[in-house]
Amino acid sequence: MRRLSIYLSFSLSLYSVLSLAAGCTAAQPDPLNQVATDGGTTQQHTTDQPDMRPDPNVVNVPVIDAVGQTTVYKTVPIHGVSDPNSTVLVESMDGQVTSVDVDQSGRFCIDLPLQSDKMNKFQLAAINTSGTESATVPLAIRQQGTPEQAPAAPQPVNMAPGGDAQAYRIGITAVDPSLTIDGDRGTWGEGHWFRGFTFADGAPLVVVKLKNVSRINKIIAVAPSDCAFGAELSLYFSPLDAPSPPDVKASDWVKVPTNRSGDSFTATSSFNSTIATHIAAMWTWPAAANNCGWDGLSFGIAELQAWTVPNQAPPPPAIPSCTSGY
Repeated sequence: MRRLSIYLSFSLSLYSVLSLAAGCTAAQPDPLNQVATDGGTTQQHTTDQPDMRPDPNVVNVPVIDAVGQTTVYKTVPIHGVSDPNSTVLVESMDGQVTSVDVDQSGRFCIDLPLQSDKMNKFQLAAINTSGTESATVPLAIRQQGTPEQAPAAPQPVNMAPGGDAQAYRIGITAVDPSLTIDGDRGTWGEGHWFRGFTFADGAPLVVVKLKNVSRINKIIAVAPSDCAFGAELSLYFSPLDAPSPPDVKASDWVKVPTNRSGDSFTATSSFNSTIATHIAAMWTWPAAANNCGWDGLSFGIAELQAWTVPNQAPPPPAIPSCTSGY
């Protein structure tokens, strides 16, 4: 564009000389240069404007933002500045060429793949729409190591151990109800309560106050190893600080549907997650008290569990890229 401006200026000068030689006089002044007749100042008019358009024959070398010399990732985002609306070409050490368009503000970003455990070398250049290419700029990045692994989701936790287990109306002879939350069902007779002939009216019942207020979605009752549950076992939870037994004040509790496993040694109740402070297991009298223990006159439960809702895994570490923002 500069050569075109010089050519136009030279043509105008030559035209002026030829006009004077042809007989131009002061009686016919140049209309572009005249003194105002009203006493005003001289007005100088010019058509010589600077050429603001870029020279198609000149392309600037891309300028790359600071980038680490080593990375654990298999790709690396390269940010930089180049001529607006040009294209940045990147050639890898194995001869592969990739490209990215430069936006109107002059910014660009390209994700470059890296070979593992190597110093990766690149050459970058800019090319404009006229096909003119800039000089090249080198780039070297070593890939070494492995990225941080995504954390695993926390596993659900049984919140009953460490809580307070209490048994109500358990008959003549009873084991320690805390055995129902000790995590062991292998002790002979664990969880058995002997009914005898003087059993008080009311259903056999075990209540566990959880060690912490918890959001749970499952209650599991495990039968003693030598005694299968009957269908009469019921499971409950309560969100109250001090609920009455479920057969005394049913409104303090929520009864949840129960399914037994095939061997009848486990009763499980799954439900939508809820806040709970207590769980309970209750047998329906008298059928539940006639099929457990060495004497056939006992009922029992080896373990009573309350399982928390599994937490979602934290999001994996963000991999640096042009789309992730860094």
